[in-house]
Amino acid sequence: MATEIESAGDTTTATRLELARKVFATTSRYDGLITMELELLVVRNGRHVSLEAKPVLRNECISLCGDQELEYGENPHQAAALYVPAGRAPEGLAGGKQLQGKNFRTTI
Repeated sequence: MATEIESAGDTTTATRLELARKVFATTSRYDGLITMELELLVVRNGRHVSLEAKPVLRNECISLCGDQELEYGENPHQAAALYVPAGRAPEGLAGGKQLQGKNFRTTI
C-alpha cells in the first residue's frame, strides 16, 4: 500500500476494497464482543445492573476467519474451506498436524 501511494499518489480500488474488508471484519468482531457482554447484564429492581449467573444468551456473536481451502466440499463440485475462531489459535481438529496425504494447507 505504501509503495502504491509513493509511486501513484493513491491506492488502487482493489487495495481500498481489501482494507475496507479488514476494517469492517475487525469492527464487527468488536461489536459482537460488546453485544455478548451486554447479554450478560440484567436489571434488578428497576435500577441495579448485575451480571447474570448462568444466562441463556438471546444473541451470540462468533467471528470466524478462513484458515485453509479444502480439496472439495460435500460433493466434488462444491468449494470448501476450514474456518477457525478469529483472534485465537486453531484448536481441536483444526489445530491438528497432518501426518500424511496430499497437502491441502493453502491459507486463505
